[in-house]
Amino acid sequence: MNEPLTQLHAEAMTAEREWTVEEIPVLSASISLPEPVPAADKVSRRIRRYYQLQCRSFLRYCETYLLPAAAEEYRAALAASLPLPHFRAELTYQVTYNDGGLWSLYTQSRESGFSGRPTLLRHGDTWDLTSGYPVPLSAFFPRRSGWKRRLMEAAEAEIQRQETAGISRYHEGVRRLLRRHFNPQNFYLTAEGLSFFYPMYAIAPAMEGIPVFTLPYGQGGPALPARDARRDPPPATSGGGSLSGRGAYLRRVSPPLAALATSPLRASSASRLGNTISALNRSERFQTRGASSTAPRATHTTAMQA
Repeated sequence: MNEPLTQLHAEAMTAEREWTVEEIPVLSASISLPEPVPAADKVSRRIRRYYQLQCRSFLRYCETYLLPAAAEEYRAALAASLPLPHFRAELTYQVTYNDGGLWSLYTQSRESGFSGRPTLLRHGDTWDLTSGYPVPLSAFFPRRSGWKRRLMEAAEAEIQRQETAGISRYHEGVRRLLRRHFNPQNFYLTAEGLSFFYPMYAIAPAMEGIPVFTLPYGQGGPALPARDARRDPPPATSGGGSLSGRGAYLRRVSPPLAALATSPLRASSASRLGNTISALNRSERFQTRGASSTAPRATHTTAMQA
């Protein structure tokens, strides 16, 4: 019987794609996501499949929604004799905790050039390396402890501190916005504590980026769950379930996307990415558009590689 993992070694798997209109590059996508190495056990293989799907989902999103917008901007610039635009989209990751059988990280997409300012979208993942399933936020607090209230109080106190010091600015009525836009999937672990975050534009202006708040471990705060208490995988209805299928990825990613719906500027982009992931449930292969003399097309692809 194999010993359960206490840490996960991962290397970056990368992919790149460029699309052109009339042989002119208009959109580039670059991806860097984690790949467990070696993927010799069931848990590592499940995690690898999860991020391979995320890579394909992002490429499909770029081609289906960002490429038509880039092609339209290209033709408008060409007709007006303006500099030709070249838009970029990237997806990266950052491992934040890797110890005691827990592996935590966030992935973040960035789109530049479409609105004149970057658009960021972040997703947090915390994996139980014993079972190979995500750990829900509630697992880091005692039962019936009012953990959501603790997180809200910590965020309110930090916002007040930052605004008093003049180092950050938040929307009016931020206390109400904290509750409206809270998503229990938007978190990850760090050495200092449990960090939870909000979508860009949800509670603060664009210049604040993605607001992140950290609640330290210890008395009155979160605690790392014991390994024995994490042996049984969570039921599918809790947002966990097997991650080997595309439906699981859709369930995992759609709620953070929906949190952007209250921002008119970003709602269409968020819902489109969710629709793209849903489409992968119906199609296994990534296909490029049919080529024509003026149709956008992908000029080259660098396959995922470590």
